[in-house]
Amino acid sequence: MLVLNHVNKSFQSNAVLKEIDLTFEKGVYGLLSPNGAGKTTLMKMITTLLFPTSGEILWEGQNIKELGAVEVRPTLEDAFLYIYRDEVGRDDSTLASF
Repeated sequence: MLVLNHVNKSFQSNAVLKEIDLTFEKGVYGLLSPNGAGKTTLMKMITTLLFPTSGEILWEGQNIKELGAVEVRPTLEDAFLYIYRDEVGRDDSTLASF
């Protein structure tokens, strides 16, 4: 089970997510909300690419930080590859090696 307890995420002084409480049990879920509502930020936190500013994310009762997750800061190469993939609709990782 995946549980988010009082999860908040801010970038500098901008609060992106405030007091998110969710519980995901086995199943398929959809995440729908307007542009800029924080869907991508939420997914990045669930997948440990970012960590909450406050609150906790638990997997099977254990905090994701205690499971060995390390917050990833994208490099310029990662950002370039991400933009390239979005533009052409395919992954050509050789292009990102500049």
